[in-house]
Amino acid sequence: VKLYIPEPSYKKEFSEYLLQKHSCIGQIIVFNCQSEANYLAKYDEKVLDGSLIFIKDEINSGSEDIIDSYHFQYNLKFYLESKNYNVSLNRKVAISKEGNIKNDLSHLKIFANVNNSKILSIINNSEFMLRQQIGNDLIIKCRVCQFRYSCMSNSDLIKDDLGNWNKMSLCNFNPYNN
Repeated sequence: VKLYIPEPSYKKEFSEYLLQKHSCIGQIIVFNCQSEANYLAKYDEKVLDGSLIFIKDEINSGSEDIIDSYHFQYNLKFYLESKNYNVSLNRKVAISKEGNIKNDLSHLKIFANVNNSKILSIINNSEFMLRQQIGNDLIIKCRVCQFRYSCMSNSDLIKDDLGNWNKMSLCNFNPYNN
């Protein structure tokens, strides 16, 4: 689980507690960093092992993916997961500030609201889980891309009239010319 926290709400002690007591949380990403916490934290051991990340970007429901090789993952665990799942959506749930439950904040589909539904029943729902199981090998443009096992695009998926999966937002990389 990746936990996103806006910088004004970040508390070092609480973040350390979460990482220590809840093994399901693999990473805490502190976003919208405008203060010195961004720079002071770079020497923190949690930052060095990758479980705590500080970024200047603001994240909201309108944020789009930035597809860049800087964001690519290069490790065996990630590769094996990407062979069977959509790594950007697998084992993740997004809850908007309004309480809407989605696969990703940028997606249009709302599955329920935390104020009147149990999260567990939603994340175990087959419709919610469907996009987690559509890896890049099943997506038209991505399945021929040499970076498909290291790319982490959160773009929403749509099915065309022929039953093929496509990403709504495509990256600028053209696998047919490279």
